[in-house]
Amino acid sequence: MRNKGNRQTCVKCGKSWNVSSQAKIPSSGYVCPHCTGKKNRQNDRPIKRTSPVGWFKKNIAYIIAALAGFILMPAAIEAAYKERGYFGIGGEYLLPLLFVLIVAVVSEARDMFQEIVAIVNEPGGETHEE
Repeated sequence: MRNKGNRQTCVKCGKSWNVSSQAKIPSSGYVCPHCTGKKNRQNDRPIKRTSPVGWFKKNIAYIIAALAGFILMPAAIEAAYKERGYFGIGGEYLLPLLFVLIVAVVSEARDMFQEIVAIVNEPGGETHEE
């Protein structure tokens, strides 16, 4: 027969929980994972809801890149058609995605560069003097 384990009652909600026999129970009593999670969520900052305007401002570069890709896509399709001599589906349909990817890479590189500059300019940092 299987060992049922160590049953403990939560001091917050009163529910009974199966707890490992190796778990260290504080002298104040056992607090279950649900009550611990509630406590942690209450200590966290409240979720900041962004307005649609805030979302738009945050993602304007991506929106412009996608629109530019969609605007240039018909010209790219026509140029590919003239080059091939027949209608085909190729990389010209990925133009909007390429523009968005370029914006994402540039944005990430800018953020990484700013972090590196902040670390280098940090007071009390390491110095490499000879």
